[in-house]
Parts: sequence; C-alpha cells; structure tokens
Amino acid sequence: MNQEINKYQNNSENQDIALVIASYQPNEKASELLRIAITSITKFTKVKYSLWVIDVGSPSHPKRVNPNEFPNVNFIYIKKTPIRYGKLNTIKKILTLNFSKKELRDGSYINAWSLQYATEYFGNINYKPKYFMSLQMDIMITKSGWMKDCLLSEFSSNKVIAVGVRKQKCLDKSQYILHSLGCLWKYDLFMKLNLDFWSKIPNYDVGELAIIKSLNKGYEIKHLLCTYNDVIDFDYEDVYEDFIYDRVFNRSNEIIFLHLGRGINKSNSKNGVLKNKLDVNDWKEIYNHYSKN
Repeated sequence: MNQEINKYQNNSENQDIALVIASYQPNEKASELLRIAITSITKFTKVKYSLWVIDVGSPSHPKRVNPNEFPNVNFIYIKKTPIRYGKLNTIKKILTLNFSKKELRDGSYINAWSLQYATEYFGNINYKPKYFMSLQMDIMITKSGWMKDCLLSEFSSNKVIAVGVRKQKCLDKSQYILHSLGCLWKYDLFMKLNLDFWSKIPNYDVGELAIIKSLNKGYEIKHLLCTYNDVIDFDYEDVYEDFIYDRVFNRSNEIIFLHLGRGINKSNSKNGVLKNKLDVNDWKEIYNHYSKN
C-alpha cells in the first residue's frame, strides 16, 4: 500500500523514549481527545522523549489536530486506510474494491498497523530509542514523574521487558498481558526477539501475542496499579469519582494516568454524551483540574 505522509518532523535525535499514539479522528470530539492526550504528555513528561502521532485514515475536518499546534511532536498522517482483505468474505472484497468509496476499518488491525509502521519507520531513519511506548488517544497524563518514577523504575531487572499501566487477560482469557493503551517496551529486546504488535483475533488483541511470546522466552512484565483490574484498598483523591474511567496510581496512591476507554465510540455517541454521562468537555475539565497541579 502506498503511504502518503502529510507531515513529519524529525524531533527524535538523542531521545531515549519513543511515545507512539495510534490515532484516528473521525470528528471534532475525537480530535479533542487526541489534543488532550498530547497536551498532557508534553506538560507532565520530564524525561528525554519523542512523541509520535501515527494517524491513519482520518477525514479532513476543521477541528482535526494540526501539526502546527504542536511543533515538537512528530505527526505522520496516512490518508489511505489499510484493509485486512484476508479477513473479508468474497462479496465484501468485491464491494470494497470495486464499488464502495467508504473504506472498511478494522480498529484492532489498524492500531497494530500504526505501531508496526512506527517501528519500521524508526529503522528507516536510524532512530534507536531505549524504550518504545504504545499509547491510545483517549489517555491523559495527570502528574509529573509518571514516566521516570513509575514506569521506568519498574525495569529493576534485566529480565523485565515491558511495563504497562493496565494488566488484564488476553482476549481468549488464557493469560495475563499488558494492554497496549499504555505499554512501555525495551525497544532493543523487542526488535531482537522479532516481536510485533499484530493482533490475532479472536485470541489476541494488539500487542498481546508479543507479551505472551516474551513470557514464554523467560522475560518478565510488570504493571502499575489500575482500577480496571486491581483491588484498590486505599482511599485516593479524585473529585470526579462518579465518572467511569481507568485510574492508574503511583506508589503514593496518587493518580498519574487516566484512560477513558472506547474513546472513539463514545465520541460518536448521540449528542456527544458518553455512556457514563461523561462528555468530551468533561474530559477536558478533568485535564484542566490536573494541569493546575
């Protein structure tokens, strides 16, 4: 497939950590989610890093994030949506290839495709970060130290290959993995072991098989404490406790990372209201609260 690169700025030299957001902006609400994610990362990340937005197939609209808004962020806009034709039946293939102007989107496949694209692109520009972190666009960083004091500090052993913000079981429930919404990898080991982010539905989602292969080779994974799958037996400060989203904690029981979950689906909800009555403006208000700290 021919990739059309809209804009790319080489702001990666001597940066130890590559943060990669898989992006899709079908409407202005989704764009605002991405804007908040980028803004929070740039405010609260105090280590050497490069931030990459790999945006695949987003339509052009007035509120789409403009690379000029964030001059220190690397943007790659890919206009054509990659399609996993092997997954489609014959009739769908014919309709997609010959008649339909609207390309079919396979979210899991495209997220994996975006992360894979980043690893290959790094090779093309000879960029070799120490760490590679997969991220989604409906996340928010809420406190400085989230990277150095929390994620990086968990690489206390040479056997640790990845640290994530959320542990959960893979799709087929056979094994615990780290979710790709926020997973920090040792980049050299990831490449040395020939790992990839491809999903193998229905058993494994994005990056899950890479975790399992790592475990099978004797490596270890670690995760931070998260409300999604961990027992939280302490009180914590959260003025938005009635809203449903993932909260990730540091060792002082402070919230350092938030994940909205199903962000694109929620941003497409009627009247812009999310399933738990949390809309994009609420998400922005939550960020404004934490950004003052």
